[in-house]
Amino acid sequence: MSASTIETPISIARRVSGRTLKRALMVGIGRVLAERDPLNRINVFPVPDGDTGSNLAFTLASVREALLAVRGGNVQVILERVGSEAIDGARGNSGAILAQFLQGVSEGFAGQRHLALEQLAEASGRGSRQARQAIAEPREGTMLSVIQVFAQSLGLAREQG
Repeated sequence: MSASTIETPISIARRVSGRTLKRALMVGIGRVLAERDPLNRINVFPVPDGDTGSNLAFTLASVREALLAVRGGNVQVILERVGSEAIDGARGNSGAILAQFLQGVSEGFAGQRHLALEQLAEASGRGSRQARQAIAEPREGTMLSVIQVFAQSLGLAREQG
């Protein structure tokens, strides 16, 4: 699947505040937590151990707790907190991959009060590369592929203006 074939029914905001970013992250985390069992069921490659949903939920639950403690906060504060908590709370391969992605995304936002689409696209590409480099034998058809397509989609949205 390539990023150019992805269609989304929503538009991507050109710029978001730290507050909006935090809310979006909380909603996304809530969705992963709610879909834990279906994610476990579709976890068949490369090892059909059925724990991807549980590992993502565990990892993101620690991120959620950290975000709940953040009062106010600009983009830099929120992303740094997300990256460090994901690393500290990572569980299993999928949690470690997600944590590396989030850590990569969090880098390079010193003093940023807002997050522009251009910055998010660049940061997601960086996070995708960091996650892939953290794996000794990366395989296509895994979370790495999903993360890569996500980053490519943001890059495409940036290019299309």
